[in-house]
Amino acid sequence: MPTMAILTPQQMLERGLQHLGVTPEEWGRRCQRTNEEDFSTHFGPTPLVVANLWERLQTTTIVDARIDPQKHHVKDFLTAMHWLKIYPKERERKIRLAEILGENGHGFTPRGLDCSKTI
Repeated sequence: MPTMAILTPQQMLERGLQHLGVTPEEWGRRCQRTNEEDFSTHFGPTPLVVANLWERLQTTTIVDARIDPQKHHVKDFLTAMHWLKIYPKERERKIRLAEILGENGHGFTPRGLDCSKTI
């Protein structure tokens, strides 16, 4: 089995903050909650959840799902987490499409989206 790179939630928080360009001196001056909020705002879940996902990807019994941390780095994983957070979900894309087409007067409503209801 390949070498694993298991990280604690605190280590994952620090890696995430480094990825965001926050220096160790800066995160040391800020309170833990601020650091965790910045992490979650950028990557989605808390450092605890992200550290758990990273560990599970290395230890899963599903061979095709298992990653080798020598080939796949934490920084790449965090980049993927950020992409998943910011990528528009299907409902968001449908709403945006309805707004664009509605503004152009086409009167199109995507299937499954009732535009008469307010959110």
